[in-house]
Amino acid sequence: MGGPDLGPNVDLANSPPAAPRQCAVGAPFATPRIVSGLVDVTALEDARFTTDELTTYYTLYGPPVGNIASMIRSAHRTSVNTPFVAGPFITELGNASDFMARGPTLSRDQLTIYFERQASTSPTWAIYTASRASIAAPFDAPTAVPALAGYAAPFLSDDGLRLYVQNSDDGTGTYTHIFVSALSNGAFGNPVLIATISSNDYERTPVESADGLELFFAHAISSDSNVMVVSRTDVSQPFGAPTLVNLQGTSSSPRLPTWLSRNACRLYFSTTLSDGTSAILVAERSSH
Repeated sequence: MGGPDLGPNVDLANSPPAAPRQCAVGAPFATPRIVSGLVDVTALEDARFTTDELTTYYTLYGPPVGNIASMIRSAHRTSVNTPFVAGPFITELGNASDFMARGPTLSRDQLTIYFERQASTSPTWAIYTASRASIAAPFDAPTAVPALAGYAAPFLSDDGLRLYVQNSDDGTGTYTHIFVSALSNGAFGNPVLIATISSNDYERTPVESADGLELFFAHAISSDSNVMVVSRTDVSQPFGAPTLVNLQGTSSSPRLPTWLSRNACRLYFSTTLSDGTSAILVAERSSH
């Protein structure tokens, strides 16, 4: 357990198909609203949700973690209409002293996690993975994913077969672009650039729909970013050209997508509000 594959906790052969899509590919979103309980004076990003959308795993930066440190935390709510209540930091993944951790993405059963990790003595981030025996149990010691050294912002597809990543911005002005790594023989291989969305600007934070037909991402020029989407008719096909996602009524920036509900009707994203606080917002589509 904890090795650079999906481990024994994810049964790909018997994994059920994605929930039926209830909102059409390309359907517009209504005015976003703040997700109650997911607002913080420090940076709050990378919120990933469970299938029922009652538990989230996210990154928290700054105090109480530290000025620039980051740690992964969970939160839970009793229904989609009640506020999230923050849970403990997941210190076995990174404690902000010896190691920092960010960008969690979990298997559907919540037993395997992929995330970014950085030693306090190193400027380099890398993608790691860890497993646990049950949701109540701590994760085993994390291990690096060999093929994904130097990549960031992992997002695991619903079926566990694809891991989307972005190349790390090393501070030299190198543009970040989105890649996908396929699972083969129990391990994720070398990532391949998604050429249809590659530009001379930044592409960040990929989020795939549960059926694999849409891929949301942030397109950034300097510090300003908007949510874009590409689509395809089948997972065996390449994605088409990107289009802007109109998130009505949100002038705040940057906007970074973090999750799409399994029925493809609710898009979650992080942003900075006008008062400087960080928040997760959700925008909804109308179903068929």
